[in-house]
Formats: sequence, C-alpha cells, structure tokens
Amino acid sequence: MKTIVNPLTPGDVIRTHPQKGFWGCAVVLTARDSTEDLHPCCHIATLELIRKRKYSWKSVTPADLKIVNLTRSVRVAPHEYIEKRTLHLSIGIYTLKKLDGLDIIARIDPQQVYSKPLTFEVGDGSNGTFPLCGPVKGFTGNDAVVNWRKLYDRDKFELEAIESKQQFEVMEHKRLSAQREKRKSSKCTQQTPKPQYAKQ
Repeated sequence: MKTIVNPLTPGDVIRTHPQKGFWGCAVVLTARDSTEDLHPCCHIATLELIRKRKYSWKSVTPADLKIVNLTRSVRVAPHEYIEKRTLHLSIGIYTLKKLDGLDIIARIDPQQVYSKPLTFEVGDGSNGTFPLCGPVKGFTGNDAVVNWRKLYDRDKFELEAIESKQQFEVMEHKRLSAQREKRKSSKCTQQTPKPQYAKQ
C-alpha cells in the first residue's frame, strides 16, 4: 500500500468554526503518515480560545494557548446522567488524507501547548492515551464552545442541555420499542405452526 504523506505538521494552528457565531482554535501536536492499517493521523488539541467573530493570529496571546479541560456528562441509565469528576484534556487522535479546506493560520512550537510524550495508543484521555475522533474538519473544536458557554452563558446552556437529553430519551424509547416489537413479531412468526396438508 502506498504511503500517504500527512499534509499537517506538528505546530500547525487551525482556526476552527465549530458553531455559528463561534470561532475557535486547535493545534496539531503530532503528525504521522499513513500505515497499512490507518490513514495519516494527528494528535490535535482544542484550545480554550473562543471569539465571536473571525479573528487573526495577531490577536492571539500566549495566555490563549491553553487546552480545554472539561468534565463530561455520562448517561448511566434512562433519564439518569452523572457529571464525571475527572477533568479530561480536549486532545484527540484525528485522521485525514488531505487538508479539505482547513484554515491554517500559523505554526508554533507544539511544546508550548502540550509537552508530555504522546503515543497513538487509543484511550479515554487518561494515562497519556486519547480517543479516536475521526476525520478532522473545519468545525472541529466544539469542546471550546461548551467550555465558553458553561462560563458565560450557563443558564441558557443548561436549559438546552436538558432539552437535548429529553429529546434523546424520547428517540431512544422509540428505538427500543421498535426493536422489541420487531423481536416479538419475529418470535410469533417462528412459533406459528406450518399448515399440514393431507396427501392426495
């Protein structure tokens, strides 16, 4: 298999547009060419930096180069969610074959952002392992929006989160009900005896 060269370089700064009205920033920490099993991969960190309009690199200061550190809400049962106590750095392993319109606005020393060793071992963000996040896109970096809204738009954000969870629960209930009906129907079909016909 022909090796695909990674078009990104460690230290590339990507201006992101994760949601309407929010501009963010991500930094490439590592970059690896393709292997027999994987497309080119990168560790990419989502920074806390959020602007309400498109910004230039000149407006970014060293204080902005902090990785988002978030707790996550986890569904443990229907209508039951818990907030994990452990903070997780917003670093993920992303794949790509070409730049696909990524907005690279600068290049820095990635050690300024994250100086610990990184491997491509997949994990949950603990012990130096990070999750697979799929292809990198220009809208990558929603963690920064979540982080910003928790600080500056908390009431509205929490209401939207409750609505989102309720919508998910309704959809999940419908999905599970449909599955049960399908199994029930299949079971009835299997149990129905085949008609017996007298020999002519």
